[in-house]
Amino acid sequence: MKRVFPILVVTAVLFLIFVSCFEDENGPTSPETDNSINVNITSPASGDTFLVDSTIVFTGNAADPEDGMLNDSSLVWRVNTFPQDTLGFGDTVKTNTLPEGRHTIILTATDSDGNSNHAYIFLYLKKLLLNPSLENIWPNNDGSKWKYQYTQRIWNSDPLIYYPTESDVPEIPSFSYIEQILGDQPIGNINEEMLGVYKLEFAGDTTTGPGVTAQNLRESVPQTRGDELKLNVQSARNSFLLRLAMARPVLSEKIHKRYPELPGDINILSINSGGDRTLLKTLFEVMSYPYFIHGGAWEKTEQYIGTYGDLDQSLAWKFLEDNLNVSHQFSFQLVPSLASDVFLHCKIIRKFTAETSSGSYENAIECLYIIDYGVTEVRDIYSPSLGYARFFDYGSVIYAPGTGPVYCYERSMLSAGNPPTYGVGDKELILTETNAEEMN
Repeated sequence: MKRVFPILVVTAVLFLIFVSCFEDENGPTSPETDNSINVNITSPASGDTFLVDSTIVFTGNAADPEDGMLNDSSLVWRVNTFPQDTLGFGDTVKTNTLPEGRHTIILTATDSDGNSNHAYIFLYLKKLLLNPSLENIWPNNDGSKWKYQYTQRIWNSDPLIYYPTESDVPEIPSFSYIEQILGDQPIGNINEEMLGVYKLEFAGDTTTGPGVTAQNLRESVPQTRGDELKLNVQSARNSFLLRLAMARPVLSEKIHKRYPELPGDINILSINSGGDRTLLKTLFEVMSYPYFIHGGAWEKTEQYIGTYGDLDQSLAWKFLEDNLNVSHQFSFQLVPSLASDVFLHCKIIRKFTAETSSGSYENAIECLYIIDYGVTEVRDIYSPSLGYARFFDYGSVIYAPGTGPVYCYERSMLSAGNPPTYGVGDKELILTETNAEEMN
């Protein structure tokens, strides 16, 4: 009997240890979840929707049978991003940093024994749907900036269209016609292509030569690839003047007298003869900066958004007027001190949700632009006069409220006719980053 008793005792102890382990792993007092801790999120309600950047107040409570009401560090609020972000501790926390989208908010309560339980709700964050206005369509606080994916092409143009007399030269195409061919017009054989970025940034004030002081919307084109062409690119102002000299050779003397640093002896006929690499380089320099979104001495008033140039103290360019409704259009005379028939025309052609590689933009507007360089006499080295022609550029910009320009397309140096020529090149800009994101 003495030998049997120790064996029975050991067997009983092992049985009790086994039962104890089983209860610890599977019973209601498991440290992972203790359902006896009552956790509640009292506000907001699950499924509520808030605007991005709004302050959301979360309140909740938890009670434990032994500890009573739990508070302070015993209550932890988290949001289900990866890794989980802690919003705060206690029965009340606030945040205004939740991004757009659906979020799970989790309140975890832990008692003094390390046991816990949780409650959760779903929330939705959305951006405020802004109606486009001059105030929000192109923000201009110091430091605001934009970065675009940039593609520029130069191609062999089709033959010029010219006419025997000035009165025979047709008007530039209508808005409705340009809208039909926008982004879908044929191109020639591509001679050169440049890929890179285009940057805009507000950087304090700037003063033009004649003394106009306004916001400095600084622009740059850091080149990433341009074959053997190493660009000494001109500013948007010089780019326009060079194109004007190409489209209106009779104005070249006036332009170069004022700006002797600009390349001389360029005209549309030599460009259409094609192939010369020096001329192609000049074309890149002429076209590198876009017209329809560009920097400079920039001004926004209650009536318009525009820029000043260096020819005089009057407004040089107008991007938008205060009426941003679809079908609104306006015309603006360019370089009045050089010519009386050079105009910028604008029409708002649609309001829609713009989808780009940088995101989706609700209530965006698309503006169609046309530059009419006026009628010019066509000459070459073999003939004092071949006739008369009219050159124009066209393109569009998509503006998003609260963001600014998110897309731009431009086509350069077409000559009017039926149908018009397809020009000498184009460029496309797609927004990739704004000051709301980390800019590289």
